Amino acid sequence: MDLDDLARLAGAETVVRVVRTRGDALDGLIAGVGRNWLLLHVVHDLNLCGLTAVRLGDVRRVKIDRSGHDVVIRSLRQRGLVPSAAVDMNLDRTTDVLADLQSRGTLLTIHPDHRWPGTCHVGTVTNIDANRRRFHFLELSPSAAWDETATVWRFRDVRRIDISDPYAEALAAVAGPPPSR
Repeated sequence: MDLDDLARLAGAETVVRVVRTRGDALDGLIAGVGRNWLLLHVVHDLNLCGLTAVRLGDVRRVKIDRSGHDVVIRSLRQRGLVPSAAVDMNLDRTTDVLADLQSRGTLLTIHPDHRWPGTCHVGTVTNIDANRRRFHFLELSPSAAWDETATVWRFRDVRRIDISDPYAEALAAVAGPPPSR
């Protein structure tokens, strides 16, 4: 599928499988497409599990899931969970994605799949340095405690961003809001 095909599916009730060069395959509904990022409403076990942004350069293929499509859509519809439109988010550059999420105060799970496969880091963006192509990220530990200082991440190390996923939301509920700066 090319970018135009993906853009036509944004906001549609069409289940797709996104296969990446590294990392796991993701099933869901396309929420948005930019020049560098694809945004997906992730579907797992007939439930929506937050949004995930993946770099288009890491996507090997996107295919329409015809096998379980009907039951997934019917199940989501019955519970009023089908997203009704594409998400309004600039997905052209990493700076744009991070700035949008920072302005919303969104809790993120960052996956540096190319550099450290199988790891993830939960937290919130505190500062973006577009000139140096990096950002500061205040992390939430697996024991639900906020770090005292933010870590510095390079844009190129971030390959996937989960937005308000169930694991991160559960940690944040225990930890409470991030410390004021």
